[in-house]
Amino acid sequence: MASGYRVQIAAVLDGVRAEGVRKEAERKFKTSAYTNYDEDTLLYKIHLGNCRNALDAKKISEQAKNGGFPEAFIVRAQIEVAARSPVVRRPEMALGFRVQIFSAKSQLSAEGVQAEARERLGRDDVYLVLEAPYFKVRVGNLRRRKEAETLVKKIKEKGYDAAFSARTQILVYPE
Repeated sequence: MASGYRVQIAAVLDGVRAEGVRKEAERKFKTSAYTNYDEDTLLYKIHLGNCRNALDAKKISEQAKNGGFPEAFIVRAQIEVAARSPVVRRPEMALGFRVQIFSAKSQLSAEGVQAEARERLGRDDVYLVLEAPYFKVRVGNLRRRKEAETLVKKIKEKGYDAAFSARTQILVYPE
C-alpha cells in the first residue's frame, strides 16, 4: 500500500448494487475498481484506479465522466502497488424470489418504472430483467417464498397493485 489517488464514480446504499457498478466499471474502463464501505455515511463507495499522482487520476476521472459517470471526482487514498482482488465479498447466484412490479416490451418504459420504484420504495435492489420479449422490473433478493409474500404486501401498499412473487435467480452473499 502507498499514498495516492483514486477516482470515486458512485456512492450507493446497497452492497449488491455497488458490486454491480464496480464490475461494470472494471469492464468498461479496463482498470482496477474497488468498493469501500464508509461506516460514517453508511454508503458503499466505488473507486477506480491506483494512481501515484493526481495527473494520472485526472485522466481516469475524465474517462469516467465521458463513460457515464458525470459526477466522478478524485480522492486521496491508500493505493495498491500490485493489483489484487477487491476485499468486498462477492455475491453468488442462487434460486430464490423477487417481487415483480412491471412488465412491458419497451425497455424505456421499464427503465422509467425501475427508477421510480427505487425512489418510491426506498430500495436499491430493484432490477431490470430481460426475458424476451419482455423487460421486467423486479425487487429484492429473497430466499423464501414467505419473505417474498411479505414484501408483496408492502409493495402493494406503495401503489404497485399488480405485484406478485416470482421464483428466479437472486444475488446472495456467502455466509
